[in-house]
Amino acid sequence: ETFLEQGFPEERLCKVGPLTVDPSVYYPEPGDPDSFVVLAVSHMTPLKGTRYLLDAWSTLDINNARLILCGGMSDDVRTELKPRIEQDPSINHLGHVDDIAEEYRKASVFVHPSLTEGFGKVYAEAMASELPVIATENGPTEFIDDAGFIVPIRDPEAIAEKLRYLHDNPDEAQ
Repeated sequence: ETFLEQGFPEERLCKVGPLTVDPSVYYPEPGDPDSFVVLAVSHMTPLKGTRYLLDAWSTLDINNARLILCGGMSDDVRTELKPRIEQDPSINHLGHVDDIAEEYRKASVFVHPSLTEGFGKVYAEAMASELPVIATENGPTEFIDDAGFIVPIRDPEAIAEKLRYLHDNPDEAQ
């Protein structure tokens, strides 16, 4: 849809997929019921929307909650994001993670606040790990279906609302 909106002829576009994940690598595991772990996986650039996740996180006050950020950080967001991450002890930026499947197994929810996304394999990884997903309307919304929530881009309030809901309703999150 983004390519069509930009004027690309439909006959030059093709769908690729489905991207799949290995269920022997990505699978659910019961987490600690007394903690709430929010996971975001991406190479942080302006288009990945990490700043909106951090804005949402700053409004939440949830005991035993942690935000885990996996992936590198581009120079064009480092100046803004790095100090915000370092100032909040509930946020942990792991950088590149070799065994990312293990991080999914430790998480309670997966958030990908991307401003534009063709299809990210991270969605399939999170859902194979049976995590609820919070994604933006510019992601693969038809793929996510009832596996989580779709929120508008650049909307930290909507992200925070869904995080709060999932925290307060663990049975629904499951």
